[in-house]
Amino acid sequence: MKNYRKIEDWEWYKKPLTAHLFQHLIRRANHTVKKWQGYEIPAGCLVTSIPHLAEQTGLSIQQVKTSLSHLYSSLDIEKVTDIITDGKKANFTVLKVNHYSVYQEDNRPVNRPLTDEQPTGNRPVTTNKNERIKELKNERNIKTMSGDKPPDTPAAEVIRYLNEKADKKFSPNSDASCKPINARIREGASIEDLKRVIDLKVSEWKDNETMNKYLRPQTLFGPQKFEQYMNEVPAKREKTKEEMQAEYGGLWL
Repeated sequence: MKNYRKIEDWEWYKKPLTAHLFQHLIRRANHTVKKWQGYEIPAGCLVTSIPHLAEQTGLSIQQVKTSLSHLYSSLDIEKVTDIITDGKKANFTVLKVNHYSVYQEDNRPVNRPLTDEQPTGNRPVTTNKNERIKELKNERNIKTMSGDKPPDTPAAEVIRYLNEKADKKFSPNSDASCKPINARIREGASIEDLKRVIDLKVSEWKDNETMNKYLRPQTLFGPQKFEQYMNEVPAKREKTKEEMQAEYGGLWL
C-alpha cells in the first residue's frame, strides 16, 4: 500500500482506530478478481466479518462497528453484499474499498483518499465528496430502473430495520429519510446505536395511536431528540462467549 504525506488531510486521519481499520482493509482487499466459495470477488473487495476484523486488527467489536460507520459515511468503503452460508443469516460481508487502485499505484500523487484528478482505471477519482454521493445516487437509480437491487448503504439498512419493526414503508432510497441517519453516523453513532433507538421507541409507541406516527427517521434520528433517546436506551450487557457462538457460529469467532 502506498502512503502519501498529504493523507494527513484525510478526515479520519486523527481517528487512529478508523485509520488503522481502513489501512487493514486496503491491505486485505483483492489485487485481482478471485473466487471464494463459488463467489466472484472483484479487485478492491474483500470477504470479511466484524468478528474477523476485530480479531485481525486487535480492535473490539464495537470499535470495528464504529470505525466502519465512519468509513461508510465518508464513502471510503461500501458494503457490496452479504453472503449467507448457513441458510439463515449472513455469515460474511463483501466490502469494497473505493478507488482501491489509487492506494496501489506508485505514480499517482494524491492529496487524500478521495481528492485528486488522477484516473482510477478508466474514470477520474471524484474531487468532492458531494459529487461522489451524486455519482452513487445515479448508479443506484440506473440499477433500480434496470430491475437490479440497488446497492446497500448503512442508512438503507436502518430504514429497512425500522420498516420491519414498526410496520412502516419508508423508502431506503429517500433522501429525506436517509439524511438524519447519515448525519448521526457522521457524528459517531453506529448502526447498532440507531437500531437500539428504533427498538426502544417501537416498544413504547407502536401500539400508541397518538405516538405511532412519530416512528419515522426525521423524529427518531433528528438532532434534537436522538441524543435524548440514546440516553434512554438500557445499558447493553456484554455477551458471553457461548452467546456469541450461538449468534454468529464458529466461523465468526
